Amino acid sequence: MTSTANTQLSREEHEEREHFKKVVSAFQSYKRDSIDRLRRTERHLKKLPLDQQKLLAKQGYQESLKALESCVELNYAVIQEIIADVSKLFENAEMDAGGAGEASSPGGGTGERRTVVIKRTTVSTVL
Repeated sequence: MTSTANTQLSREEHEEREHFKKVVSAFQSYKRDSIDRLRRTERHLKKLPLDQQKLLAKQGYQESLKALESCVELNYAVIQEIIADVSKLFENAEMDAGGAGEASSPGGGTGERRTVVIKRTTVSTVL
């Protein structure tokens, strides 16, 4: 593999990892951001004229907000399971017998190949 190809691969790997970090960061901030959004909605609701607040209460709007908060909690629990082992995702490892999948990528220009193990996780929730 040429030096230019190694540089290109290295840049692509770096970009992929940076993108992945952003995705994980978004997952990690999901609960905080979602709860903040619900709180803003509640504050705006309290600023409405009383007659409009009563109309929304009659339609169950506040209960819907409480249900959304419960959904955020459940979603975040699933997200935590998804990202639990994220720090190990890019580790070099051998294929194991525990159901892990493998992906190979060229290794550092030496002509050798590295094996990246991506663990498969089954996530289930009670709805």
